[in-house]
Amino acid sequence: MDNSTATEGTQPIICPIDDPAIPCILSLDRHSTYLDACNGDQGQAVRLYAWNVAISAALWGGFNVMEVALRNTMHTQLARWVGREDWWNGKVPLFPFEQQKVADVVQAMKQEKGSAFSAYALQGGS
Repeated sequence: MDNSTATEGTQPIICPIDDPAIPCILSLDRHSTYLDACNGDQGQAVRLYAWNVAISAALWGGFNVMEVALRNTMHTQLARWVGREDWWNGKVPLFPFEQQKVADVVQAMKQEKGSAFSAYALQGGS
């Protein structure tokens, strides 16, 4: 079966994945979830997996926007709380592993951006 995307007018038609190789690609644990949900019907399990992939792809854009909004809000609130845009240089009570992750990102940004490094750059410029 051709799994490419066909177009009819302006609406794309997504052909379902109907490839018997899919179960071989997935781990046994992952595939068994779909098999169990489909009472052992291999073809139905593959179609259910394809449906899950399509739903995940449809939601991905929204997740991306949500992640950026959350990151920007966290930056704004931390900067406001500490009283400075470079909140990571303030007294923020973080666990040691969090402090290390922040320090690693700040160092990477300084190396990448040099003198252009700023709070805006740490946010990802979004």
